[in-house]
Amino acid sequence: MSAVWNRTRAGPALDSTGLNPAASLQSTLARGPAAGVRPGAVVELQAAIEPPDELHEACAALALALFDRDTSVWLSPTADARRPRAYLRFHTGCRQVAETTLADFALVARADELPSLASLCAGTQESPQRSTTLILQLDALDEDGPWRLSGPGIRGERRLAAQGLGEPFLSEWARNVRLFPRGVDAFLVSGRRMCGLPRTTRLRAD
Repeated sequence: MSAVWNRTRAGPALDSTGLNPAASLQSTLARGPAAGVRPGAVVELQAAIEPPDELHEACAALALALFDRDTSVWLSPTADARRPRAYLRFHTGCRQVAETTLADFALVARADELPSLASLCAGTQESPQRSTTLILQLDALDEDGPWRLSGPGIRGERRLAAQGLGEPFLSEWARNVRLFPRGVDAFLVSGRRMCGLPRTTRLRAD
């Protein structure tokens, strides 16, 4: 399993309010990866954060908690703009890469910009933790939806609605699950909401 689920950071960078967003979100964002402890559970940020318009609050919060100077990040076209690039560089020091296969994280600002999961690094049998973690922004995210989630960390089933994702994503995710111990982990975010999908979580629709 990717080390991302247990990794948080706190840095000195200040946002436009003069607050240290990484430090103020530390307790909440131990819950961001905590979605990996409770796969598919939707959690909501409690701390205030003011990212650029291209980034949802939950997306920016995950970046502040998980990115650092040793992190390589691929940005989808909407996220690959001046303001989000400057925000991420200033607050985290992360390094942008042009190829998805080289990225520790793929930050995708819109569902229609999502690359094939097969194009992301799935790690190796010897080092499955060296895989890409996907952070995907969606129009809406809710615990009451048509998707049924099962697998480690889920008692019975959990429900999820991920607006903007349909059968193609479910098919790709099923292939991703079969790669275990290799595979991509994902965070789905919308506004202040986020949930984690470890590579062990199985998805199916009603």
